[in-house]
Amino acid sequence: MLELRITEKREDGIFGNLVANDVKIGVFCTQAFPDGLGGWKSLFVPGASYGCERTVFHRGGYETYEIKVSGHERVLFHIGNTDLDTAGCVLPGTKFGKLLGLDAVMNSGAAFEKFMAWADGAHSFGLTATDFSTDPVLGNEFELATGEQLPEQLAQSE
Repeated sequence: MLELRITEKREDGIFGNLVANDVKIGVFCTQAFPDGLGGWKSLFVPGASYGCERTVFHRGGYETYEIKVSGHERVLFHIGNTDLDTAGCVLPGTKFGKLLGLDAVMNSGAAFEKFMAWADGAHSFGLTATDFSTDPVLGNEFELATGEQLPEQLAQSE
């Protein structure tokens, strides 16, 4: 089972950890959409389960997995760095960082290879999404990873 652990929901993307069988195998970025309440959301409903099936990313010319999201077609895992590189697809990375001034996932090619090695050629697997973005410890992970700012409660403890 693969899990998207969402830690940040912002206009410039949804960020979090890619977790396989409770082991972090990387980070991810996906596109942010307005939630209608002044916040941001991804295509993935927290707590919902999705099927992933092996397919080909035609623009990239490589094998990947499609996430079966109701009402959407061709939601894929593929290589990319910022939410500008995706229309709802999941972009794996090895860490968070900056690219041309934009918040990004880094080393996406290497992270994608690690993801594909984890999938090990399976025809399909399950995926869930969990939202930790409002958790005072697990949320704000992007800033912790990039050193841009510490959440107030952590800065006071140092």
